[in-house]
Amino acid sequence: MLVEHPGSAAEAYSRIRPGLLHQRFLQNNLRLDGRAFHQSRDVSFDFDTISSAQGSSSVRIGDTKVVCGIRASVAVPVFQAPDSGFIQINVHSGFAFSDKSSNGVLKRNVVLSEALADVFLDDCRLIELTSLCIEPEALAWNLDIDVVVVDNSGSVIDASCLAIAAALHKLELPQVSLDDKQQVTINRLAKFPLKLRGEAPVMTSFAVFPESNRTTVLLDPTLEEESVSDHALFTVAVINDKSKVVKCGGPPLKDSQLNECISLAEKRAKQLLQTLSQELANSDV
Repeated sequence: MLVEHPGSAAEAYSRIRPGLLHQRFLQNNLRLDGRAFHQSRDVSFDFDTISSAQGSSSVRIGDTKVVCGIRASVAVPVFQAPDSGFIQINVHSGFAFSDKSSNGVLKRNVVLSEALADVFLDDCRLIELTSLCIEPEALAWNLDIDVVVVDNSGSVIDASCLAIAAALHKLELPQVSLDDKQQVTINRLAKFPLKLRGEAPVMTSFAVFPESNRTTVLLDPTLEEESVSDHALFTVAVINDKSKVVKCGGPPLKDSQLNECISLAEKRAKQLLQTLSQELANSDV
């Protein structure tokens, strides 16, 4: 006699008609993973995960995992900013997304990289570029921030944002000097942490499911929830007690719903920053 596993029917149905299955769960105020609509998955941090990097971290949100490494090098400042250094943020997602074509991967990487650069370099200015100057017009630090998506189970930009923030907090630069003959000396035994301005930004993703009688908004969506929502997604970036909404598509929300999402994102940002601070303190013991 063949006995069917209790979850096999739902799993099979999810593969065949994933959108309809999610819709039926949402109509009963349920999510497939058992969370409430506005409940986040567990978040964990790990530090100094890349020995060759000057600062590194890994972050998990549920089954989503990203690793961030920061490589520091010295270079001549650009003519337009002779007293400033450089920062570049690049995301490498490989085939971690549903669109596995080379064009799809490239486009996704560019979109994520630009969104994170906007938040870190333009909106919050967590790092003052002038603090990366070693000698005006002669020498400055160049920071290459690389984020690798190891496993994408949704909300990958949230995890990437946290990983960058954690790696920046762990970043230590060696002492560099320039003598009269323009010879560069790097003392790797004498290191100093990077000076950060204000609090790190925190990003929270939402997926929108419009229905005939209501619109359901899910906080911290899984990859499957992102897919079946037809990518009706948006992200709230909390930056030094201010919020910025990045809309990625889908129907407009009512002001009351949007305000509720902003409030949820601000609350989550405070919790995650507290957790990051505690984990950083524990890692230094």
